[in-house]
Amino acid sequence: MNKKTNGTQTNRGPMDFADVNKEFAINNPDSEPSAECDDVEVPAAPSPDPDWHSALDQSNPRYIFKVEKPWHETNRAAPSEFLRSALFSPNRRENRLMVGERLATNQPIDLIVRGDTRTQFDLDLWMACVHLARFGEPVRTKIPELLKVAGRSPGGSTELRVRESLELLGCFTVSLNVNAKVRKSGLSVPGATYRFDGPLIEHLSWERGAGRWDYANIVLHPDLAELFRPQRRTHIPARVRSQLGDRPLAQWMYAFFRTHRNVLPLPLEYYQRISGAGSSDSDFHSRAKKAMTLLAEKSFIYSASLREGRLYVQRNKPAVETTYPDAEWTVQSPAAITSKKTIGENK
Repeated sequence: MNKKTNGTQTNRGPMDFADVNKEFAINNPDSEPSAECDDVEVPAAPSPDPDWHSALDQSNPRYIFKVEKPWHETNRAAPSEFLRSALFSPNRRENRLMVGERLATNQPIDLIVRGDTRTQFDLDLWMACVHLARFGEPVRTKIPELLKVAGRSPGGSTELRVRESLELLGCFTVSLNVNAKVRKSGLSVPGATYRFDGPLIEHLSWERGAGRWDYANIVLHPDLAELFRPQRRTHIPARVRSQLGDRPLAQWMYAFFRTHRNVLPLPLEYYQRISGAGSSDSDFHSRAKKAMTLLAEKSFIYSASLREGRLYVQRNKPAVETTYPDAEWTVQSPAAITSKKTIGENK
């Protein structure tokens, strides 16, 4: 697969928000399914054909993508740094060439990309590939099977779009450097340091199938496994990605929230810039409100309020109900509305 040549690197520095540069706690559920997705049936991952072998030496562990402590079937996973950036755009369609572009991130993350912009549709497909490959086996799958794992429905021009997406993911290279620091005894000392430099898909080939659909043979870069260590990845319930499939900004924001144990009240401008939404302030304001309304209606968050330019998000029901009477707008889940009515009736 041909890779795009590197070009001149742009110099866009990291975001500079006082609250944002705090070290956020990464959401790190264990390999067991979370309570919110125990009752969801997700299609089982199709088994790879044992007769197919990748172009790489699968007998050598150095060339095998295999994650530490694979996650449960009902979850999907991605590196937290990827979900906190514009690596996968929250716009439905976007076709812009990035040649060594440095994405806006929090310190101490440095993220440089080369290739055509990718979307949340691409993220679903890529997470599906990762999901199928997580046990260290080569992936051999047909487009309908891959779409099921991705939580997407086939139809229309989806087949062509999947082929194009997989091929462009192979041409999309990421350079990630993380040089974290932690506080010990009041001092800032070096923490976890890790990096990745390579394509999101290492090898892709198509094999003629007996029926209508061809087989896609997919190999992931073995170094990607370092980004999927339990403390560096974020789990997202498969049902959430599936139900938000046609709402890319809601998908992006929910995934961002999942990378934190507690969501700080961040400026709405921050979400606009770090997501790469690329819309005007007023348009993004409207899109963000619609996204948060959808997340609340589906009970994927408990509530959200926009107050003095900052977005206050409660992922789960708080111990003490908090309201913001001076908020510009507030959206609530059915559980939050019921709780508020109960509190009012008991007064």
